[in-house]
Amino acid sequence: MRLTQLERENDREMQEAVRWLDRVFRQKTKGPIEEIAKSKGLKVVLVQLPSQVAYFEPGVDITEAVVQRLGGTVARETTPDGQGSVQPKVEDESPETAEE
Repeated sequence: MRLTQLERENDREMQEAVRWLDRVFRQKTKGPIEEIAKSKGLKVVLVQLPSQVAYFEPGVDITEAVVQRLGGTVARETTPDGQGSVQPKVEDESPETAEE
């Protein structure tokens, strides 16, 4: 009985942490994404999540530009399909110092 309660508390805390990270990510990337999209004449920018984007043409990808605008670096890794994936590295803030 006690284990189930601890599992629920752990799940709740994990969900809160994920929501916090999502909020910080959106706050930090909104400005650079808007600036880069406008400079390229883009009308829509999608966030690529495996469960939400069925297909995209990889020719228009502003990930590197956004990461660089945020002061990060981009490392490319080759994926099994040969396309490669972007692994952004940006200095992040700890929960104590980030604005909510």
